[in-house]
Amino acid sequence: MNKRPPSRVGKKPVTAYVSKEEHKRLRRLGVELDKSTQQIITEALADYMLKYEQRHKA
Repeated sequence: MNKRPPSRVGKKPVTAYVSKEEHKRLRRLGVELDKSTQQIITEALADYMLKYEQRHKA
């Protein structure tokens, strides 16, 4: 049986294909901010959703 780590319980994976250069930029940003790629993408996705939820309500 494949047990998920507690940090992944209740979460679904999301996959995106980016260019090699975008991937490098994302990794460099993570080093600069001392954040994981997952943390950066989660924050970006939250900002994106907020942007479009506000626009949709207007």
